[in-house]
Amino acid sequence: LLGLGIVSIGVILWISLRSYRNKQRLLKEKLHTTERNKKIAQIEATLGGVETERERIARELYDSVAGEVLAMRLNLKSIQQDYPELRYSDDYSNIIHQSQYIADKLRETAHNLMPANLEKIGLYSSISAFLERICNNHIHFTLQHYGTLPRLQPEVEKIILLSTLELIQNVLKHAKATEALVQLNVDEDILTITVEDNGVGITGSSPDGMGLQNLRKNMEVLQAHIDIQSTEYTGTTVLIEIPLNEYKRVEEVMVNY
Repeated sequence: LLGLGIVSIGVILWISLRSYRNKQRLLKEKLHTTERNKKIAQIEATLGGVETERERIARELYDSVAGEVLAMRLNLKSIQQDYPELRYSDDYSNIIHQSQYIADKLRETAHNLMPANLEKIGLYSSISAFLERICNNHIHFTLQHYGTLPRLQPEVEKIILLSTLELIQNVLKHAKATEALVQLNVDEDILTITVEDNGVGITGSSPDGMGLQNLRKNMEVLQAHIDIQSTEYTGTTVLIEIPLNEYKRVEEVMVNY
């Protein structure tokens, strides 16, 4: 009886200890999840402020500055009617052409600044729309996607979208490339984003420059893996792997973009 009592006490203690450890583990996981969600909310708030400011600047450029430049062009052409000899002046003609060029560039910039309607059209279509807006003759972008991408929590989608657009803008601004590939691949609840170009690489500059430091921090919050390979001769490849399980919308688990 004494031995049985000791064994029973030992079993009870073991069960209690195991229960305590499970509670501690669950509490730690809950705290970790809460802290991560807090960081995601902070990032979303920051991005939301940036997005609002971009929209304001875009409206200013499109409605005000571009309009003023076009008005100036009309005034110049009006002056030309009063002074017919100006039509033979190459300098004057160049000013009129430059004013039209500036107005067109301002409108193009305004369109590029306008935030995509992410909630309505989804992540892939938002990236595609952005690439269409920035289309130019100097660099050709190819966009590919494979697999079914579920709808994610709105703040997570926004982080992924703006991080991807930041990488695309880095290619435009710094790579001096002629070809670039943007690829999204979903496999076993892992979203892999690849942005690569055939430009000059980022050799000689900080690997955490050009917005990459913030990108690393944001991906760390999403528990994502990021790898950057860059050389002077092969260009730059950025690969990001994001686990999706924790970020899916419960009510829209299998929505395809």
